[in-house]
Amino acid sequence: MPLPPLATAADLAAALGRTFTTGEQAQAEALLGQASAMVRAYLRQDITRATTTDTFTLQRSDRQHLASPFDHRTHGQVLLPQRPVEEVTEVRVNDLPTADWWLDGSVLRVRTVPWQGPRGRTNRRR
Repeated sequence: MPLPPLATAADLAAALGRTFTTGEQAQAEALLGQASAMVRAYLRQDITRATTTDTFTLQRSDRQHLASPFDHRTHGQVLLPQRPVEEVTEVRVNDLPTADWWLDGSVLRVRTVPWQGPRGRTNRRR
């Protein structure tokens, strides 16, 4: 489903202080749709208010790659793909709800993530 244009033909007509004919109205709508698609593609953002449910793989916050003074207090982080992020209502780790997280701009930081060992290996004590 295509996203709505970032401005309507009525918005454009009001900004220009004029009334469009039927042909101009159709042309304005087509051009605004194209311009909106170009802006979204360039920004890689939908720029449309929406509620989404997404699943992400947490990235480790290693000390050698600290980008923020808060990174040392986290075990995982996710850069949320759409901005601005207005609200996160629930965070689940390994399908269990957790309250041990905070939102830092567009980065969701999770303090406690249970480590399950390296992928593809079984941890055994000797």
